[in-house]
Amino acid sequence: MEGSYKPKAIYGQDNRLDWFEAPGQTTSYWARATLALMPSQSLKLEGDEFRVVADSYGNLMNLCPGQKFNSQPSASFCSGFLVADDLVVTAGHCVRSQSECEQTLFVFDYNKQDEAQENYSVPQSSVYRCSQLVTREVGANDFAIVQLQKPVLDRTPLNLRRDGNLRVGEEVMLIGHPMGLPSKIAEGGRVLKVGDKIHASVDAFAANSGSVILNMATGLVEGILVAGEADFQVENGCRREAVCDGACEGEVITPISKLLDHLPNNKYEIPISCNP
Repeated sequence: MEGSYKPKAIYGQDNRLDWFEAPGQTTSYWARATLALMPSQSLKLEGDEFRVVADSYGNLMNLCPGQKFNSQPSASFCSGFLVADDLVVTAGHCVRSQSECEQTLFVFDYNKQDEAQENYSVPQSSVYRCSQLVTREVGANDFAIVQLQKPVLDRTPLNLRRDGNLRVGEEVMLIGHPMGLPSKIAEGGRVLKVGDKIHASVDAFAANSGSVILNMATGLVEGILVAGEADFQVENGCRREAVCDGACEGEVITPISKLLDHLPNNKYEIPISCNP
């Protein structure tokens, strides 16, 4: 059904990291250009910050004991990333109309900064609203481009692959908000198939829809995470995160080439390596 969450999964070892665990340049440049799509009720203004208001991932999903990130809040419904000063890319099934776009908050810096952090908030300056749903497709292609009400001046947009071809076996990473959690960085994915859609072994879940897929060798955007394998397995009345054992087809990615006609031909000066 259009607008529903698409399932995702873990491939082998869980590679998802919080910001404080990831290499410095990854968080300083790439992750800072990514964002969460939230309903307004997920944020409460307190002074010059918005406090994140949401149930924990563990409670919301009735997770079995010991599941990763179970005490963190589940506050967002999709992910996205910045491609120009005032343009955001996400999945088409995440923003279905101009009205929905205007009701959505586009939130940078929803992340975990240290091991001891228990409360989550973002500066007012990190929260943006939609001016226009520029274009949107679902079905064969799944993407949306949103123009924000004002430009984002405190971080650098991501660079896009504009020529050449992605190859099977290349290493990619995903940055986004699985299950509405604070931002997660999943390195170590491999491209499994290239065609009208890309398939890759990146660790992803519902609400990762719209997440950026980056080439780890070049730092270029390769596509948008849109669908994948089943999220959970039920065990003794609770849920465990599903793990793919080699039989999975991979997470489904809309190639960034499908959007290039709708985007400015900008190039930004940012590091191409994710190593510190």
